[in-house]
Amino acid sequence: MNDTHSLNPTISKTAAVAEWIQQRIDSQVYKPYQRVPSVRKLATILDVSSFTVTQAYEQLVAANVLTAKPNSGYYVLPQIIQNRNSDILDKEPMVDTSWLVQ
Repeated sequence: MNDTHSLNPTISKTAAVAEWIQQRIDSQVYKPYQRVPSVRKLATILDVSSFTVTQAYEQLVAANVLTAKPNSGYYVLPQIIQNRNSDILDKEPMVDTSWLVQ
């Protein structure tokens, strides 16, 4: 991933900031339990308002990507990857749909 500070111009600024942070979490730039940049610092880095960054951080908190610690900042939550058993996914449907064919 290239480390640019440009946002996706095809979506809202709030969504673009959230996407920017999510991409850095996914690529391990920000690791679990690590503090992400402050609202003001990220607003300066991305050249957006602090309100936009706050909205993006709150969206990521609602999505359980970040957690907010009062008087401390926002921290990355560990991402729980649900490993689904491939056998379950490959099985026949639970509902017998053969009646649809008749």
